[in-house]
Amino acid sequence: MMGSHLKVLVVALSSVVFAEPSHCVSPPQPKELAVEGTYVHASRQFPSQVGDFRREKVTQYGIDDIGIGYNLESSGRLLAATVYVYPLRNIPFSEELAAIQEAHSDFALAFEQDLVLEKGPGQLECRLAGMSYKEWFARRFGPVSSYLLVCDDPPWRVKWRFTHTPTNDPEIVGVMKALAASLTVRQ
Repeated sequence: MMGSHLKVLVVALSSVVFAEPSHCVSPPQPKELAVEGTYVHASRQFPSQVGDFRREKVTQYGIDDIGIGYNLESSGRLLAATVYVYPLRNIPFSEELAAIQEAHSDFALAFEQDLVLEKGPGQLECRLAGMSYKEWFARRFGPVSSYLLVCDDPPWRVKWRFTHTPTNDPEIVGVMKALAASLTVRQ
């Protein structure tokens, strides 16, 4: 009888010792949401269409962490824009930019600057960086121009990634800025 109690005790102890600690909870897996019409987040609203940009998908990364993709495929332009909204964390812009650089071996920073987004009377101070590297875009592998725009609007961070093939279009930055301002600046 003593042997069976010992076996139960060993099994019970091993399940305690080898159990995953409660603080080691895996982060939720990204989940694409089926959204018709305007997607309403705790911080903002994201319509299915903004000017010539069409919303492609809404991805939930956590309770309040979302990513929303918009594409522009008109007027001779092909531009992908993704906005991420999540609770403000103490992550400096330089770390956000370094994460992109680490993902691309041929990363080249073109500029980094402050930028103020405006919508009506509302304004929001942001940080913008322009860069280039090679990746798959528009069904081909090659050089792309990309931008990181980070705007802190407590208690939220709104982070944009814009990507397009290299172009001489003098209005492309204005098109990106207009989209970001319309969905980022609250009035």
